[in-house]
Amino acid sequence: MNDTTRARAARREHGRRRVFTLTTWVAAGAAALATTFGVVFGLSAASASATTGDGTTTVSPDQSTGTGDSGLNAPQQVPQTGSGSAHTGSGGS
Repeated sequence: MNDTTRARAARREHGRRRVFTLTTWVAAGAAALATTFGVVFGLSAASASATTGDGTTTVSPDQSTGTGDSGLNAPQQVPQTGSGSAHTGSGGS
């Protein structure tokens, strides 16, 4: 192995170490950011309905009436059972 080949191999190895280090730091930063978001959003969701010091529970406006934008409202009418003779085709031709 001559000096040129050794120099190339050394530069290649140095580059590989730099990429490994960068990848490690990016992964660690992404994990820290995800953890931070989880904590922040978890605390903000928990504060929507929390117990106060005197034992009472605070309720957000969406929870107090049941008609807010929660997306979960009771149906106006109970579903009726069908005749049992419905047929669905595969749609193929």
